[in-house]
Amino acid sequence: MADVLAKMMSGFPEWLPAAKRQEKRILDIVAKVYESYGFTPIETAAVEKVKSLSTTGDVSKEIFGIHRLAGDGENKKAEFGLHFDLTLPTARYTADNFAKLQFPFKRYQIQKVWRGERPQKGRYREFYQADIDVIGDGTLPLHYEAEVVQVIYDIFTQLNIGEFTVKINNRKLLEGLYRQQGVDDMNATLIIVDKIDKIGKDEVVRLLVESGLSSEQAVFCAELAEKKFPISQALEFIEGLDTSDELLAAAQTELKTIFSNLSHLPDGAVIFDLSIARGLDYYTGSVYECVINGLESYGSVCSGGRYDNLAEKFSKKKLPGVGLSIGISRLLYLLFETERLDVLEVTPVQTYVVLFDESQRPKANKIASEMRAVGINVEVAPSVKKFGKQIQFAEKRGATFIVIPEEDRQDQMKNLKTGDQEDFSIEKIKGDLKL
Repeated sequence: MADVLAKMMSGFPEWLPAAKRQEKRILDIVAKVYESYGFTPIETAAVEKVKSLSTTGDVSKEIFGIHRLAGDGENKKAEFGLHFDLTLPTARYTADNFAKLQFPFKRYQIQKVWRGERPQKGRYREFYQADIDVIGDGTLPLHYEAEVVQVIYDIFTQLNIGEFTVKINNRKLLEGLYRQQGVDDMNATLIIVDKIDKIGKDEVVRLLVESGLSSEQAVFCAELAEKKFPISQALEFIEGLDTSDELLAAAQTELKTIFSNLSHLPDGAVIFDLSIARGLDYYTGSVYECVINGLESYGSVCSGGRYDNLAEKFSKKKLPGVGLSIGISRLLYLLFETERLDVLEVTPVQTYVVLFDESQRPKANKIASEMRAVGINVEVAPSVKKFGKQIQFAEKRGATFIVIPEEDRQDQMKNLKTGDQEDFSIEKIKGDLKL
């Protein structure tokens, strides 16, 4: 029975220490890039009112409701739920704290979210997201839409995990073109089209017809979703739009602004992909996804878009925004699974101080304190053991150096990677560790 209780349920990842350290490294890079653009961190409650979380998109049915065990009304419909993303809570947070915030409000948020979906490879019920959003008071300039894409480009470049592609589309463009074909139910159509990379064109056509579209309309929507262009060709495509339609005119302006502000990026790093629709109904303009090249079959690891009306349910103020979210847990799974990312050492220990006698511990602690003061991670031997055993333990901890306290001569240090032994020098250790 104890073994059964110790087993974690599926969909809730618990990384081993070495993998957890890699997760932390990635989160540190993400936070550093976010802050380099002026984004400030916030944190919102894990629990929100269900009516605040509900949307008409695909995720509404995945909300984890919360009941207090044996509490009053435990059999009633849940009033509260765990947030399934960080955008809706941010909209509520912004409306609630409006008078205390400076606009445009540029925030980043790194927290766990929960979705009641069936666990599968790289898809969890509990996972980390790392979001950025820019929220305006009344208006929000289009150049911020290019900025969030640039942020994501910088992050994935610094992660050094191989080539990647950021895909951009615009829901106004799709809705305008659909409207020209007589399509009425935009949300249902967009949700189905957004699945084309997962289920294929034929299945999308079948589902669209099943939803009420004619065969001609379904084929048009599916064929449109197959179009992909690099930025240079994308500008040609959107220049040819029928701007007598107000939605298409708005999409043209928005996409031209975004693409012109990203034209300095390497060719192919950003593409115009008309299959991107995003399943959530709060997106109103441009939408984004990022995939790792060669791992496209796993789906996107980053997504987001523009929303003009998200705060309507929380405030009478118009609070337009644009944001992107990185699925950190999903990204880690893909990188570990495909061996694009190595796990780090099991601990952050860089230097290990050995002991030959317990009476040496005060001196060992002093040496360790001096090293920690200059940024070196140090562990002192937990107990006295034979020298060979201590070296083995230090290697298992991932230490690069051991320090050997001496009684009647200069303290020694040994590089476990090279085998070199010499007089103890904090500056030498710092230099070799590149601190």
